Amino acid sequence: MSAGTVGRTPGPQGSLLGFSEQEEQAIETGLHRRRIQAEVERRFQQERIAAQWKMADWRTQLTDDFEVVDDMPIPMTVEGLHPTGANTLPGAQYKAGKTTLLINLFRSLLDGEPFLGQYAVNFTGRVCYWNYELTEQQFISWLRRHGIRNTDRASVLNLRGHPMPLLVPEVREEVIDRLWQYEIKFWIIDPYSKAYRGPENDNEKVGQWLDNLDLIKQSAGIPDLVMAAHFGRAEHEEGNEHVRGATVLDDWADVRWLLTKDKEENRYFRADGRDVQVDETRLTFDETTGRLTVVGGSRSTAAFMNIVDEVVAAVANKPGITTRELRDLLSGKNATRNSAITWAGDNARIRSVMDGRRKCHYPMPARVPLCPRYRGHAVSEANPQVSEGLADCVPSQCVPVPRNRRSATMSPCPPPYRRGQGHADHSQGTRSARGPCHRKETTTNIETNVRSMPKADRVAYLKAAGWYRLSARGAQTWFAPGWVQRAGYVDPGPDHSSWTLAAAIRMQLRREVRDG
Repeated sequence: MSAGTVGRTPGPQGSLLGFSEQEEQAIETGLHRRRIQAEVERRFQQERIAAQWKMADWRTQLTDDFEVVDDMPIPMTVEGLHPTGANTLPGAQYKAGKTTLLINLFRSLLDGEPFLGQYAVNFTGRVCYWNYELTEQQFISWLRRHGIRNTDRASVLNLRGHPMPLLVPEVREEVIDRLWQYEIKFWIIDPYSKAYRGPENDNEKVGQWLDNLDLIKQSAGIPDLVMAAHFGRAEHEEGNEHVRGATVLDDWADVRWLLTKDKEENRYFRADGRDVQVDETRLTFDETTGRLTVVGGSRSTAAFMNIVDEVVAAVANKPGITTRELRDLLSGKNATRNSAITWAGDNARIRSVMDGRRKCHYPMPARVPLCPRYRGHAVSEANPQVSEGLADCVPSQCVPVPRNRRSATMSPCPPPYRRGQGHADHSQGTRSARGPCHRKETTTNIETNVRSMPKADRVAYLKAAGWYRLSARGAQTWFAPGWVQRAGYVDPGPDHSSWTLAAAIRMQLRREVRDG
């Protein structure tokens, strides 16, 4: 008999571990005691919930709801981003600037400035910020850098190293009393992972904690809550980012803000949720003031423009490169490479020429600056700010066109006025019997000029005048100057009018007749 079995007799039939009868009785007693404790805890929780429960307003008919509830637009505390009364969950990639984003929101709520420089804030109450992330000294230093003016409307609680067990009734009641006493109307918690210390993947426990948070918010009379969370460390597919932990956390939020960054450390922000849909846009960060500002452009747009830059660089290194050779030098998928080459050509980043059945690409030639105001003048080399007809010429810095002699600084006769139509070819330094080249033409001559102008010159003429071309499904649409071109697309602004090529040229010529 081994030493491990000395003094132990086989247990009753069915006992797999061989406990004695006395040991079995002790086990049953312990189990009975644990069952009693579990039942005590269950009944206690039910009593606690029953004591806090209050029946919500439940009307008998939908007709009554229509009469009681006003048919008004959904109020927005942060225009386009946070409806009044919502729970917003900002999720952020590792070290993407989650706390910086929340401090920017904190400052905008207090001082009434647009959030991220773009989204208007409709809020005049007091704001509470629970900081679990930074030390007190560092957090206050960051707030001071932002230059917050209305500090009397702000309340900060630094909780790093100080757990706040909100599920404990005494703690919850104390928090409700303080929030009510301080008249808090907007509550910021940073971050969720430090505020909730239970198992993060347990939907049941996380859901109970979030319900308790909503109870505190309602009992304290706080309409708005923003609580930040982290993404997981694993790589997320672009557009499918989500916060770490239980799925009920995303379900709980009315609105999600998503903060990401690319390999170049550029930050991007987007939002979705109930009555909220903001496409991804790039943010800039001012290290001096700590402020984030919307500048536009998504990660996909930035990646596309990087490939366009590759196109321009490759063509500059090897003028006359064919499309196939150029495509092999680019990164990305074939469809993206082709689109980047096409975009570079359509937007005058490169020049494409057919050589038999091959298309060859060349750098854009240096353009001779034209005097945009005083016709018959060339731009002086002493005024480099005047380039490509985009700035007003200063008369004192203009060089008049010499008569009957050549000049290396003369600008060529711009389209649509060609040699042989009674206009000077300034690049040759000659003059015709009809006088120097002038842009001012009579309306009668407009149609003649349009019909006699080659198509390539028509396109060059409109681009030089500031028009934008948009190609879709084989058709070309032209937008008048002054409209904004951003990252490969045209923003037409409030006026969505567009013209064909010939109509755009006629309109431009009439403008020049009108402007003299």
